[in-house]
Amino acid sequence: SSDIIVLEKCISRNVAIRPASPSCPWTPCWNEYFLHHKTWELLQEGGVLPLITKRRNEIGGFIILMQDDSRAIFAKFVKSQEEERFPSLSHSVVIYQVLSRTDGIFVDIHMEASRSTFYPFHGTHSSTTFSGIYERVKRRDKDCARNVRSRTNLLAALDYNINRPDTLNFHPKEVNQAEDAMRLIKLSACTKRKLRFFNDQGSGSANELLCSLTTDYITSDSFHTQAAKLTIDQNISIL
Repeated sequence: SSDIIVLEKCISRNVAIRPASPSCPWTPCWNEYFLHHKTWELLQEGGVLPLITKRRNEIGGFIILMQDDSRAIFAKFVKSQEEERFPSLSHSVVIYQVLSRTDGIFVDIHMEASRSTFYPFHGTHSSTTFSGIYERVKRRDKDCARNVRSRTNLLAALDYNINRPDTLNFHPKEVNQAEDAMRLIKLSACTKRKLRFFNDQGSGSANELLCSLTTDYITSDSFHTQAAKLTIDQNISIL
């Protein structure tokens, strides 16, 4: 079965769609000034758009209005502060659109303006519903894009081979691999295995040798595991 949602009033016709081509000027329509609007840019990576689309729909609770290879538009019903005080008022609509172009990934978010709240980010309106949604969604979007960039960097480290010309564009010294590793560890599932080693007292360097041999064996070709040694300072704790 399909759910049909009918809006009491249309907001989408008042929202200008950002052009797909960077050469086309973007001129919002005049009545868009009656809406709250904020925009931000994301790191340009291949997997950002599909991941953002999935997160907005499955986690953020946004409804997909339109989606193609370069753009996605969503809507969400929220209760503003004014609507919390007056339950008879209808929910406000938030329009979220993300566009991937050759010059970057752009996000625009619109929301119907609450009565007498024309500047939601002014000092006296810093805690409005729209400002809260904007700060939360922007933070999660940027964090998501940085996670994709970290994943791309670490995958490039796995593929890096000085004897392969197609991987020479990757420069390990220019990438903060400690930050990339910490980001992905936070998103990874932890699996622990206990190994039998010598007692600390009197074992000398035996445990260090066993640890090194175990690591080399796990990352060896015996398990067909693609491995790379990251350039991370041993004094940096990534766990």
